[in-house]
Amino acid sequence: MKKRLGLLGGGQLANLIASSAVKRDFEISAYCDSIDDPIVSLCQDIFVGERDDKVKLKNFFKSVDLVCLESEFFDVDLLVKLQKETGTKVYPELADYKKLYTKKNQKTLMDALGIDYAKTFDPSVEEDLQYPLVLKMSHGGYDGYGNKIVHSKEELDGLRQDPRFSNSFLEEKLDLRNEYACLLVKGLRDDFIFDPCLTVQQDQKCLFVEDGERVSSLVKMEIKERVQKISVALSGPGVYAFEFFETMDGRILFNEAAPRVHNSFHFSIEGYSHSQFDMFINAIVDSELYIPKRRYLNLTMLNIIGRDNGAYQLSFPYKEELCPYKIHMYGKKESRPGRKLGHITFFDNQNTTSESAHWVEKEYRL
Repeated sequence: MKKRLGLLGGGQLANLIASSAVKRDFEISAYCDSIDDPIVSLCQDIFVGERDDKVKLKNFFKSVDLVCLESEFFDVDLLVKLQKETGTKVYPELADYKKLYTKKNQKTLMDALGIDYAKTFDPSVEEDLQYPLVLKMSHGGYDGYGNKIVHSKEELDGLRQDPRFSNSFLEEKLDLRNEYACLLVKGLRDDFIFDPCLTVQQDQKCLFVEDGERVSSLVKMEIKERVQKISVALSGPGVYAFEFFETMDGRILFNEAAPRVHNSFHFSIEGYSHSQFDMFINAIVDSELYIPKRRYLNLTMLNIIGRDNGAYQLSFPYKEELCPYKIHMYGKKESRPGRKLGHITFFDNQNTTSESAHWVEKEYRL
């Protein structure tokens, strides 16, 4: 009899996790916000409900053999209670999920490990501050949502009244050279760290990801050393993403973490023998981890980001000079400005992927 994997969430990450789980002969159930979520076509069963509906969630837990998270939007204490009452195991390990559940928790963990991050201030404390600063929600922000650049005390006083920032903190606004992401896979007995990739932001959203030779060996080493430190503090199994800043004066600083698979490593589908989604399923069901092998020296990923509200259709430009590529659209019914609708991975061994991706970004239409 096939095992049933339950996914909390029905978005692009859940859809891609489910695709890997199906290859391992799992049946799929999902707890979704809407019957129109991308994962629906892969499911044997769908539950639609609010993220705090304990009754529906408990029924969902009882209907599956294990539960996987695609986001940090489910309350950690509720998940602990549901796991205990139903006996259905949640992945990632909930002790790890709690350590990374909020950005404040993440900073507490980094303090314990001696890993540096941007200077941080409590917005509720009256003190002399040097503006501009960045006000960040401790929980619930993503893709730039929940971050606000603050230019003055008067602006900060106004934002203190905004309920979205009731649990927030201030960070110094750094002069950045680059931003990076790194992915940790923890199994029952061992772990694996994917090489860090370079993330290129536009309007506080990741537009391009560059993997391979464009990240220096020194930066890769420094980031992986930090992630290895973090790995020791996590029990696993699970997949954990970490973002880092490189400042203009050469410092590598922790930015934020996510206890799950991550958009920045979608290129691993084409780029490695085992993708981040394959590795997540591997980590939670097998006693030993796969060892992902790199397939290409260079990969560039372009996120397809919504520009308008409403229905959309990708019009892809083509020219013979483009390197090999693969288009992934997420099946989202409607576009809206800033929404990730899909991605394109460009791959080769000739260092032409970035040029191809930047040309397509200028020419494609939605």
